[in-house]
Amino acid sequence: MVEVMGSVFALGLGVCGKSSFRNRAFQWQSMRTLMLASPVRQPDDEVCALDKSTEWYFAIGSMVNPTSLAARGLFPKESCPAELLDHRIVFKGCSGMAGADPTPGESFHGVLHLMDCEDMAKLDKLEFGYDRSPSTARLYNGEVLACTAYVMNPEKVKAMMQQASLTMSPEDNLPQQRYIDIILEGCVHYGVSQDYMAKLKTQPCQPRKQPTEFVSLGVPLDTPTWTAEEVRAGDGKDGRPLYRTMGNKVLEYTGPREGPMWDMVMRQHGSDSLVNVARMLYDPLYGVPETLVDMSDEHKRYREDMLVSMFKVGGKDSVQKLVAIMKDSSEQP
Repeated sequence: MVEVMGSVFALGLGVCGKSSFRNRAFQWQSMRTLMLASPVRQPDDEVCALDKSTEWYFAIGSMVNPTSLAARGLFPKESCPAELLDHRIVFKGCSGMAGADPTPGESFHGVLHLMDCEDMAKLDKLEFGYDRSPSTARLYNGEVLACTAYVMNPEKVKAMMQQASLTMSPEDNLPQQRYIDIILEGCVHYGVSQDYMAKLKTQPCQPRKQPTEFVSLGVPLDTPTWTAEEVRAGDGKDGRPLYRTMGNKVLEYTGPREGPMWDMVMRQHGSDSLVNVARMLYDPLYGVPETLVDMSDEHKRYREDMLVSMFKVGGKDSVQKLVAIMKDSSEQP
């Protein structure tokens, strides 16, 4: 569900102002580098005896990947490969997200993260289409630990999609190749069972689009050209319109001006939607950009295709409409 939340809210997770965006990008990249360089340690008795301000969280989808964790501001105190008991992994929903399905006698592998209360609260918000489920995991040394797993709640997922004005397919779809690649990269990093990774590699999935298949948001001939200063003026305050960019395209938010979605898109003003979605929906094939300048033309087209196809940006029922193109897209508004 973290991946679903990313696809729904990636456009609303930026920060205000040019300097703020670049500073946060630098800080996030620095923390990600530290995570990737940190050794993976097996928990010991001293760690397991920590007080109740920490708990073990069993990650199975994108949260097994340190890059995805860092993108969401999640920094486990310890991480180790493990096996979740009495559950099986399933891929469900319109996006084929990984879920833990309670199944006595079965098990599957993932990563245990020792999280503090603050990070668990973040997870609860990210995973609000799921319910916490008290579970049991077995470490590779045979030790058994109590942990928390998140089990999908279809009614919560449906409510979330309706809130975001998205149509949810009644059928379960296969996971995307990008999603499987994220999980596999994380499994390699944390030393998850080779047998389990071999099984994941055989998981049927939706293949990647070829660059020739990417779609983009059309620009009518009479679309005006704006400067970065004109885009900055649309900050949503005091009744003013709220603008944000998608590469060189300027979008106006036309949805309700209150509630969680409004708060998120207000925070997004001043950053670019292509960069936001690239950071929230990490793809090992393209890496993680700090700014729009870091993205290749193919990466930009890939992310615009994702936003137009998945998020329905500029579509009939979208809360975002194209209002202009930017004179210089390299300058953050």
